[in-house]
Amino acid sequence: MLLRNLGLSTALAPVLTCGGAIADDLPARPSGTGVEDNAPVAADVPAYMDFGATNQRGKACMSDVVGNAGVRLLSGFLDVWTPHTPFVDADVEAPAEGDCAAVAMTDWDGVPGSATDGTVVNAATHAANIDYVIDITALRTQNEAVQAYLDDRRGKNVSMMDGTGPLADARRAGARQSSTIAYVAADATSVKYDDNGNNRGVGSVVDGEEANMDLGLAVDLIAAASADGSTEPAKRYFKYARPWRWSMDVSVLPTLEPAKSGSPGTDGGFPSGHTAEARRDGLALAYLVPERYRKS
Repeated sequence: MLLRNLGLSTALAPVLTCGGAIADDLPARPSGTGVEDNAPVAADVPAYMDFGATNQRGKACMSDVVGNAGVRLLSGFLDVWTPHTPFVDADVEAPAEGDCAAVAMTDWDGVPGSATDGTVVNAATHAANIDYVIDITALRTQNEAVQAYLDDRRGKNVSMMDGTGPLADARRAGARQSSTIAYVAADATSVKYDDNGNNRGVGSVVDGEEANMDLGLAVDLIAAASADGSTEPAKRYFKYARPWRWSMDVSVLPTLEPAKSGSPGTDGGFPSGHTAEARRDGLALAYLVPERYRKS
């Protein structure tokens, strides 16, 4: 049903022929990176899709690497970093439930090297990571600076839609996607702008009423792919500061200074929420628009 609606969507009419084939005058399909991801799948790790609902905060039985699927998925980071406490407990507590003891809120203050901070386990890897951030922020071009601002302040799906290339305008129209940030404002260095658009767009049903017969089902699918994908539990477990808190040599865009959090203890830097949303929503979008998807 979803694929049928995609094929018949009036929003895609400008770029589809009557037979559903891509129009001849469109650019060639993307060539990809030339590298295929062939990492072996770990046989002893439970499938995330089967346990994703445990990726929560404020639940005692879902507060550690065993009980929380999100934390478990990212547990390789423990080879580099040991958090101050091994629980999802930054700015959150969890009452006891069943056989799981209550989890108290941590005293982590979010300041690297403080008495309440975690411990670097692999110094070389950790240093290389910070050095990488220093290098890319020092060498970014003006265009990269604009794109970095837009990626940070806009709904993530607005930026991702650019990846559909010649289908982008039709896809935005069909999804009824909106954004209130289209450029870098002149006063962005002193004013924090938030996107009051709808990020993914309008789903097929809103408040029990049919809302979007064009690409509403596509919006539904992308939203469903992110349903259990929040990075907040993992951030509150690993309790790892953002790179700019680790080194003054990390160059934060002047236009993003207003967006900096003034509360280090609630501002975890791993995992990246932006990266995670782009990955999971982008993968769903890629399967919806296979003409613009190349895995290798």
